Amino acid sequence: MKYLQIALPVIATMAFSYFLQIYFSNNQNQIVGLFSQYRSSVILLYILLQSIAIVFPPLGGMIFLLALIAVIGPKAIFVSYFVSTPCYILNFVLAKKYGRPLVEKLIGRESLTKFDHLTKDAGIPALVAIKIFLGGAFDYISYVTGLTKISLRDFIKVNILAGIPGTFLM
Repeated sequence: MKYLQIALPVIATMAFSYFLQIYFSNNQNQIVGLFSQYRSSVILLYILLQSIAIVFPPLGGMIFLLALIAVIGPKAIFVSYFVSTPCYILNFVLAKKYGRPLVEKLIGRESLTKFDHLTKDAGIPALVAIKIFLGGAFDYISYVTGLTKISLRDFIKVNILAGIPGTFLM
């Protein structure tokens, strides 16, 4: 029963996420229009949508960032840094607390297997490189890293400090 309480919301969220991903990918102009329509509160709308996209990885958040860039310009990339950094920490904490079963349900068994190698074998230097150069996949990496022996403190340092050059590269 305990696993069912976790599994049902996760499955429903994943199904909803896939639907949203397909919808947003096929209607990019409407998303930009939506963001433009709420000009005064576009940042709050972005924070909400991007946070959902990061915490539930099947939903990609790049479309939200592109829409925000279209509305407020390049400073949207810095807004993205301040939104994504705490979300990645949340992913890490969720993985530490609930373990492999939750992570597998959120990111899928195949993705977990692919990212396991990167996080388990390489350690903190590789995590820094991944954060700088593969920032778009860091929602998955943050979950998988939560399954390793890397401490929350070290993860926060890497997430914040390596995120800065990663943001400039973006």
